[in-house]
Amino acid sequence: EKKDKIAEVKKEIDTLEDQRKGKEDGIPEEWLHHYARMRNTVSDPVVTISDGNCSACFYNIPQQDVLSIGRNNLVQCKGCYRFLYKKREGEEPSE
Repeated sequence: EKKDKIAEVKKEIDTLEDQRKGKEDGIPEEWLHHYARMRNTVSDPVVTISDGNCSACFYNIPQQDVLSIGRNNLVQCKGCYRFLYKKREGEEPSE
C-alpha cells in the first residue's frame, strides 16, 4: 500500500513539473534565476502590493515602482527583496 502511495505521489510530482516547464516558457531567464534563489530563502517569494505596501514586510512601495509593476516590469521590494505584483480588478486572494 505504501509503495502504491509513493508511486502515486511521484507521478503527481512529474505531472506538476511538466506543467511548470510549460508555464516558464516566455519568462526571461534572469527572472527565473532570481525566483529560484528567493524560493530557497523564503516561503513566499512573490507577494502582492496592498495599499501601496509590500504585503510581506509592509515596506512602502514608491509610486514609480507601482506604475512599473502595472506595465509588467519585474520589481523587487526594497525591504525584503520579494517580487511584487499588483492584483487585477476582481482578482481573489490566493492561499
